[in-house]
Amino acid sequence: MKKVAITLPIFFLIGLASACFNPADSFAFEVLLNKPGISYDLSKFERAKNVIVNEEIIYRSHYSDKLAVIIREVNNPVRGLSVRIQIPTERVEVNFTEILLTIESNVTPKFEEASSLLSSLGYKVLKKSKEVELLETEKDNGKIRISIFGGEKSQLSVTIRGELNEELKKELKSIAFAAGFGGEWENARIERKEIFYEDLKPVESVDNFDFKEAVRVELEWLKENGIISGLSKKDIEEISKVAKAGLSGHNSRIVWEDGWKPYYKTRNPVLLKGVSCESFPLQKLPKGEVTFESKEIPGFDVFLLLILFLLALNFKR
Repeated sequence: MKKVAITLPIFFLIGLASACFNPADSFAFEVLLNKPGISYDLSKFERAKNVIVNEEIIYRSHYSDKLAVIIREVNNPVRGLSVRIQIPTERVEVNFTEILLTIESNVTPKFEEASSLLSSLGYKVLKKSKEVELLETEKDNGKIRISIFGGEKSQLSVTIRGELNEELKKELKSIAFAAGFGGEWENARIERKEIFYEDLKPVESVDNFDFKEAVRVELEWLKENGIISGLSKKDIEEISKVAKAGLSGHNSRIVWEDGWKPYYKTRNPVLLKGVSCESFPLQKLPKGEVTFESKEIPGFDVFLLLILFLLALNFKR
């Protein structure tokens, strides 16, 4: 148990210092149209305006011109057409002070008392287990994280993104006493670390978009224009119902397997470790709305129409 208690706080520090805390997948929704009976024809985009046709097809969403639609063929491990709704992102430099406060003791932690107080103070339980004597909580979107471990050498660990002010000290002291670590409060070990990393952030807030409606509008448009066939109204409704930002990328995109669900919930998924930090800048979007060019009338047809027109004039005479 001692090994777990020491390792987890260190792992948390490393995680925050990673190259990309928020990947572009966090600001996108993606569905892979792999259901039997669904087919597609992407050739129509070859004679369209305001669309980028390369390994991927990119154009502005018909729900909002601030969103990108990215279409591409996927062959492995699931085969189908990927339709992705993406909020453009930009790279930002992130830096903050992180403080790790640790108390170790031979006491048996009072998990129930600590849990009750933490809940009243607005902490959200991340993990709670009697088997391994563990309680993990967080507050303010992870800016404060508290872990309590039991076992041979019990431990209370606090990770703070920001400053340890007097008000927070009083709060942590009350938690330490409730959890049974009050006698060791004055011996708490405090480590300070400056964190710097590059991250991605969306150019527009996720809250500004209804991903369910955005997906419905786009799938219906693709169907109406003959790009996708075999996608039923029920399929569109079911896909739209589960649509939300973050269900995107290899592990989390929606696929068909006895219903539309995230890939990681399918039978025997092949999951990838790590995340992509590749950005999708606003500059990658075409300027206007995608439109399809009408086919030009061949020269022979123009000549034939002209002959028929002249014959009609001559007949009237």
